[in-house]
Amino acid sequence: IALIADERSVPPLVRMIEDPDPGVAWRAAYALEKIEGTTQVPALIEACGSGEPMVRRAAVRSLGRLEAAEGIDAIVSTHDAGWSDWQLDVRIAEALGRIGSPTEDGMRVAGQLLTSENFHVRVAALQAVGRARWRDLLPQALDLRDDPVVDVRAAAYEATADCLEGRTRELLLPGLEDPSPIVVATCLRRLGESNGDEIVALLIDAASDSGERIRRLGAVQGLATAGDQVELAVLTSLLEDRDLFVATTAAEALGERDDAAAVPALMAALQKPGPRAADLRLASATALGKLGDARAEEILRSVLATDDDPRIRLAARDALEKILPPEESIGLPDADEIRRDVRPVTRSTRQPGLVTRSSAEQLVLHTVRGRITIDLFGDDAPQMVESFAALADSGFFEDLTFHRVVGDFVIQGGDPTGTGWGDAGYTLRSEWNPRRYQRGTVGIAHSGKDTGSCQLFITQSPQPHLDARYTIWGEVVSGMQVVDRIQRGDTFRAEVRRRAE
Repeated sequence: IALIADERSVPPLVRMIEDPDPGVAWRAAYALEKIEGTTQVPALIEACGSGEPMVRRAAVRSLGRLEAAEGIDAIVSTHDAGWSDWQLDVRIAEALGRIGSPTEDGMRVAGQLLTSENFHVRVAALQAVGRARWRDLLPQALDLRDDPVVDVRAAAYEATADCLEGRTRELLLPGLEDPSPIVVATCLRRLGESNGDEIVALLIDAASDSGERIRRLGAVQGLATAGDQVELAVLTSLLEDRDLFVATTAAEALGERDDAAAVPALMAALQKPGPRAADLRLASATALGKLGDARAEEILRSVLATDDDPRIRLAARDALEKILPPEESIGLPDADEIRRDVRPVTRSTRQPGLVTRSSAEQLVLHTVRGRITIDLFGDDAPQMVESFAALADSGFFEDLTFHRVVGDFVIQGGDPTGTGWGDAGYTLRSEWNPRRYQRGTVGIAHSGKDTGSCQLFITQSPQPHLDARYTIWGEVVSGMQVVDRIQRGDTFRAEVRRRAE
C-alpha cells in the first residue's frame, strides 16, 4: 500500500493505526507519509501520543514528511512527554526541520535537542537547523563545531553554511584545521559556495594535493559548487587524475557546467578501460548527455554496443536520446532490453568459488566501541555470506572504517577507500530472499542490482523501503548497543566463526 501511494488508501490506513497489533499500526502510520494530502494528518497527530514507541516514531516522521504545520504542537507534546527514546528524538528533530517555521515551543524543543547527550540527536537537530534556516539557533550550532564527535562537528559546519548561504567563509575556514579529514572535506565542499579567487585557489591546491582521498574529494566537490569561478581547464585536467574517484567527481561537475568545450575531455574519459573505471565512464556518459553535443554520438553508440556494464549502456542510451533528433532516437534499444542483455564477465580470482550453502555461521566485528556479533544466513544468501567470510579470513577488513552513519537508519562500512565507492575487486550477484529489514538486520550496499561487493550495513530500526532491494545476509544477535554508538570514521576488524564439518 505504501508503494502504491494511492489516496484511496488513506481511510483504511487511518483505521489500521488503531490496530491492536503495533506492527500493523506503525506500518500504517509509515505508509501514510507516502500519500500526498492532509486527510491523514489528524490521525497522525493522535498517534503521536500512542503508548507504542514505534507508532510514535512513525507518526512523528510522517507528519514531518508531509510537512504538516498543524502537527507541530503534537510533535512538541511528544517531546515534552519525557519518553527516554533517542530514536524518537531524531524523528522529532527531523520533522521540525522539514516543517520549518516552527512555533516558539517548536524552536525551544529544537534548541533542547541540540544539547542532547546522544550524538545522533545532536546531528539530527543540526540538520534541522540547516534545513529550516533557523538563524536564531545558529549560536548554539556554532558552539558544536568543537563537539567531541566527528559527525556533530561536520553537521555544525553544514548547518552554518545552510543558514548563511554562501556568506560563511570566515566561519568555515577554521574547519580546515580540524583533526578529522571528514570535517575538513565538509568545509572544503561548502567553501565552494563562497566567492573569491582566494577560495578557488585554496580548493585547487587541496584538490591537487597528494593528501587523503576524502579531503581531495571534498575539494573537487567545492570546485564543482564554485561553478564558473573555476576555469574549465581545472576540471578537465582532473579527469586524468590518478585517483579515479577524483576524476569521477570532476566528470559529474563538468556535466553541470553547460560548456561544450568539455566534450572532448569527457569523450576521452568515457573510453577509460577496465572495471575500476566504471564509475568514471558512467559519470562521463551522463555528463555528455547533459551537454547534448552531437560530437559525442559515435563514441556513445560504441559504448552502448560494447560496454559490459548495463548501467553504463543505459547512461549511453539516455545520452543519445538527448542528442539525437526524435526520428533517430526511436531506433535505440529500450531500458528493459538493455537490462535483459546480460553479458559474459571474467570471474575475478579473488572471488570465492560458488557454493550452495556457506559454512560460515557468525561474523564478529571488533570495533573501537565494542563487539558486534552477527548470525549469518548461509542458506538464504550463500554466495554473499561466503564472500564476506573469505574477505574476513584474508584480513581484508583490518582497520577499515564505518564511512556512513545515519542516526536511526544505518551504519555502513567495509569500503577499502573510505569513500563509499570502493569494492573488493569484484561484484556479487544479488541474492533476494523473503527476509525483512528489522533493527539489527545486515545487508550489502550496492549501486544497482548485482553490484554489491564488500560494503555491509546494519539497520538501527526497521526500514521497509529496503525490503527486496538490498540482499539480507545476516542479523545482529549481540552488540546492538555498540551499533548505536558507532561514529563515522570508527575502525573495525572482522572474525569468522564456521561450523565444524
